Amino acid sequence: MPFWPETGRCLSEDNHLTDIRLMKEMNMNAVRMSHYVPDKRFLELCDSLGLFVLDEVTGWQDGYDTIVGPKLVKETILKDENHACVIAWDHGNEGGWDFANEKGFHQYDIQRRPVLYPWLLRNGVDTRHYPQFDYAMGRFTFGNDPFMPTEFLHGLYDGGHGAGLDEFWRNYQTSPLHAGGFLWVLADEAVLRTDKEGIVFDSDGNRAPDGILGPHREKEGSFYTIKEIWSPVQLKPVTINRQWNGKLFLENKFIYTNLKDCSFNWKAVKTGFGNKMDEITGSGALKSPSARPGETVMIEINTGDALANADLFLFTAIDHHGEELYTWSWPVVQPWEKSARLLEMLTLEENEIMINEKTLLLPPRQESSKFLFQKHPVSYFRLKIKTAKFHFRVAQYLRELKSNVSGVVWGKNKEGNFLVEILTDNYPEKMTWTLNKSGLLKLEASPIRKEMNNIDFIGISFNYPEKNVQSVKWMGRGPYRVWKNRLKGSNFGVWEKDYNNTITGENFNDLKYPEFKGYHGNLYWATLETTESDFTIISETPNLYFQLFTPGKPKHVAGGTYPPFPDGDISFLYEIPAIGTKFKQAEQLGVRSQKGVYGERSGDESYPIKLWFDFR
Repeated sequence: MPFWPETGRCLSEDNHLTDIRLMKEMNMNAVRMSHYVPDKRFLELCDSLGLFVLDEVTGWQDGYDTIVGPKLVKETILKDENHACVIAWDHGNEGGWDFANEKGFHQYDIQRRPVLYPWLLRNGVDTRHYPQFDYAMGRFTFGNDPFMPTEFLHGLYDGGHGAGLDEFWRNYQTSPLHAGGFLWVLADEAVLRTDKEGIVFDSDGNRAPDGILGPHREKEGSFYTIKEIWSPVQLKPVTINRQWNGKLFLENKFIYTNLKDCSFNWKAVKTGFGNKMDEITGSGALKSPSARPGETVMIEINTGDALANADLFLFTAIDHHGEELYTWSWPVVQPWEKSARLLEMLTLEENEIMINEKTLLLPPRQESSKFLFQKHPVSYFRLKIKTAKFHFRVAQYLRELKSNVSGVVWGKNKEGNFLVEILTDNYPEKMTWTLNKSGLLKLEASPIRKEMNNIDFIGISFNYPEKNVQSVKWMGRGPYRVWKNRLKGSNFGVWEKDYNNTITGENFNDLKYPEFKGYHGNLYWATLETTESDFTIISETPNLYFQLFTPGKPKHVAGGTYPPFPDGDISFLYEIPAIGTKFKQAEQLGVRSQKGVYGERSGDESYPIKLWFDFR
């Protein structure tokens, strides 16, 4: 049953419509009414708009006796039996039943809808709650009965819901016994406390901030993950680049609708940088193919020369009501290709680099840049950058691994650029800083060469004062942060967001989504606006994660919902952690949720971390 902060469970038609539309926007087709009786108007709207309902004889985990129970069964059925949306009855929740009362459902419901027991395998349907991944695969996909977990991937703060969903769902769908599943829960339940001073939204510790949405229906990151995974139009995996043959394979996951009743369009985009805006290099609408539910069909897109100058390709599916099902996006160039173009765009005035014992100076500009390289005796190498407007104090740490600096070599190359080469006894074995006469600074860190296990994160971290940062604009996955097991729903593009300190599902007085802090996927470039001066970082490395500071820890964290972060403020990483659920650690949610494992064979051409820094 829905909930609203200012009115609790006293809800208006607008409240009901909002919730139904948001569920349908996520491509959900069913809702389970749990613990509380659904409003009559809510069921009428589900009838009208098309949302299946599991209607529950409500309770929690204690069963009704054989005196009160039969009365509640009777009244529930007589109240709701004529709603077309009601496809099954739930006899209580997680133990909230007495099996002797089941006969009342068959006595009063002339349609004899199925009677489910959320948590049990009973009446031919397995609804087991919150199985870990390997147990779920064994019990469900190799079982004998249709399965439909009536609760799985329990949300809490930013965990659960979309995290791990892709792997669970893909594997569930390999079985003909798969009948669906339900996530707990739609929205954070935080009531406005009028008995306290000020504005206080109370979610009773961690008992109620379990939602995909905030209490006023603010969209969290999992919203878009679910929307992509549960889209009734699915795309077979494909790599799209400038040599792409234009073929996409569409799978129809609808129950009733033929794809010929949907519409599809595409767009190729040359992304902007700096003051330049995005440019559409090509677009088009497609003739919808005929594919009945369960069928897969190929479509071929003639992009002409649109991809020749594009960075992104976008494909949109729209349902028969005109609602967007999902827009997928792909980068059509590699980061090093984009980097080369961006470096050409930058104005590069060259100046001779002057060196003294401690400082590299780039004159004769009025606002000279100073670069101070300093080796710590044991564990790290320090770089400080100073201009007339900007003081960038950066320490490069080697996180999660015990690395000692074993040697430093420095000097000018034949082009007059200054190089510092740092050698270590662990990852990265070698790092090379290059200060160009233009003032651009380049870092190259060697790839992972050794076998490593149980890695939460690995890469390069830097320090910069969080209080100075105002906003970020970047090209990569966005606009929401990602976790290792929640990449879908975060699309490729150029994104921008202002600084905020949102703790997902907690600071309800000042929720700002998407959250500013956290891990971001597939970085191409990023510009940080600060109180000192803007600076830009350009990546040449594919599949590189980008950490922006560390999100605050919720006061009542539980389960696996607060993964680790590097100690640095801004990080560039090969590996990031997965996030768990309210009841499960991430490692229990599938292969993609495991900690990182690395190993390399001699001769592998792995990708180093290559970054350009523009502090000018």
